[in-house]
Amino acid sequence: PQLVADVDEALDLSGIPADLLRLEITESAAVSDICGTIGRLNQLRTLGIYLSLDDFGTGYSSLAMLRQLPVTTLKIDRSFVDRLDGPNNYPDAVLIEAVIATAHAYGLTVVAEGIERPAQLALLRNMGCDTAQGFLLHRPQPAGEIRWAPSTVRLTTAK
Repeated sequence: PQLVADVDEALDLSGIPADLLRLEITESAAVSDICGTIGRLNQLRTLGIYLSLDDFGTGYSSLAMLRQLPVTTLKIDRSFVDRLDGPNNYPDAVLIEAVIATAHAYGLTVVAEGIERPAQLALLRNMGCDTAQGFLLHRPQPAGEIRWAPSTVRLTTAK
């Protein structure tokens, strides 16, 4: 219940512009109290914060939920990406393409998580996925060794 006030206070204290903040909400958290979630997310969007729906496809939400949630980005869970370049990838590839097309129809950016192999990256690029995250692109590092670099790699040209 205090999320919006806490985030607003953190922005004030840090001096970070709201439009530089990206918050992620997991699909399961979003559907646990959909009415409350929609209200809080709308308030965060009013502040100018960008919102991502994380772990999409792993819970019990429906595609109709995409119409209701004021998110800007949809993150495809790594469990779908992991089998993408395997011998029986057809069902997962079709599902990922459908999710990308649906998200784009709603004006959402799509991030594929868990990219570990070059073939996965190539397939996702061909499917029209916007950005990618995963060990293929960058490995985790200790905090003291981190230098600024984007955490995602853009796969398509800006719209």
